[in-house]
Amino acid sequence: MGRTGARGLGVAAYLAACLVSGAIGSPAARAQDQTVPDAILEQIETVVGLPSEVAPRGLGFSLNSPDGGYREGDFIEFRLVAPEYDGYLYLDYYQIDGNVVHILPGPEGAVAVPRGTQLVVGTPESGVQYEILPPFGRELLVLMASPKPLFDEPRREFEYAPLYLEELRDGIERVRQSGEGPLAVLYRAIQTHPRDAVIAVAPDTPDRPKPAPAPVIAEAPTAAPAPSKPTAPAAPAQRAPSGELPAAPVASVEPGPAPAPTPAPAPAPLPTPTIEAASDPIPDPSIVPAPTQSAAVPAASLDEEGQLRQRIGELNDRMRADPNDMAIVTQLAESYRDQAQLLFDKGDFEKARFSLSMVAALDVTNTEMMAFAEKMRTKMAVREAFDQGLTQLSNGRADLAYQSFQDVLKMDPGNEGARRRLSEIAPEVAEYYHKEALAAARRQNLDLALEIWDKVLSIEPNFEAAKLKRSEALRRKALLEQLPPAK
Repeated sequence: MGRTGARGLGVAAYLAACLVSGAIGSPAARAQDQTVPDAILEQIETVVGLPSEVAPRGLGFSLNSPDGGYREGDFIEFRLVAPEYDGYLYLDYYQIDGNVVHILPGPEGAVAVPRGTQLVVGTPESGVQYEILPPFGRELLVLMASPKPLFDEPRREFEYAPLYLEELRDGIERVRQSGEGPLAVLYRAIQTHPRDAVIAVAPDTPDRPKPAPAPVIAEAPTAAPAPSKPTAPAAPAQRAPSGELPAAPVASVEPGPAPAPTPAPAPAPLPTPTIEAASDPIPDPSIVPAPTQSAAVPAASLDEEGQLRQRIGELNDRMRADPNDMAIVTQLAESYRDQAQLLFDKGDFEKARFSLSMVAALDVTNTEMMAFAEKMRTKMAVREAFDQGLTQLSNGRADLAYQSFQDVLKMDPGNEGARRRLSEIAPEVAEYYHKEALAAARRQNLDLALEIWDKVLSIEPNFEAAKLKRSEALRRKALLEQLPPAK
């Protein structure tokens, strides 16, 4: 691949050229040499187009790391500018493991964006954040703007990239045949590093053109390089990213202590969005460092999670070398399953969801795996609804907590913890709704008052005051209905 010349730089060569680096000090971590599989890059080039052929037409794209470098635990933030026409934005993150994450649009599907609109995605305020996780290396972001939707239905957040690109081909072709104009596209490469890597900048070499500065990893003097695991943007609590899968037989869930949050390194200040031109100079693709290999981490020195990460990294490497070996695919799916269970037990639901999404993506024919994923999905939803109820109680909203604990019992009828808390707060919640019903009755909104009193009595069947007032409201309503209509 990597065509150059009159038509411009190929996607694979572009990705390499955008991340020119050279190691200084100790050997660079092996992670920096991993990249999106060539077959996927070639497919992107065929379906979407070469970087020089897809004019941005006002489309803008900037990151909170101007040089595209991120460490494990960092969060990527995106600032986007819609093109010079009303249309739809699609932001895809192609990962080393062969999957693609759809950052835009969200689960609700494509939404029209007016021309010139500025969007901020990935900040805490935007509601969804994307965390850098292993494996590490060179990955690709593709921002597309289309005058019409590219797909008829919303897509799963995580997908196997080759399958997605086949359907994207059809969507792009429909837009082109409509005569409403071609896509506007921007490519952005990023380089991800282990948390403990020491990042340095390679010195200039006198006898070669000076490349744009780019980060390079040198091994930390006191820490071995982190084992490999799939990179995945982390999704927020209200959105089950990961297309959304979960676990083993649903059992009663009592809240455990919340896991201590891991502080993320402070991100660089967000730059002002700028509009990139398709003709911007691209570094010489020939300036690429020689591959380097870091020392292997002995499995005995890793904890259980670390050993799973290492095994997943090794299996991903083997699958890339032989994608048709179903034995490797099955082993990889099983390893992701074990990782999901371990992360769930630790309370790390977001990472567990990603591991489960990989189980589904790798082996859709394995009914045992699919059943495990579905049970885990339910189990995580139960735990989150329970925790939400506890939070609402601490905020003085027993009415909302009551609904959350009811949601727990809908998913897990045997959950004694939720049942006990419903019993404890039932009198308080019934009194709260009784007051609401009285207020509605005073406003002569008898239908609403009766509806609320029905809810009160479903919570506390022996609430005598509610029974009395409900009966009075029924009599008043019957009398009003007998009155002749006003003339």
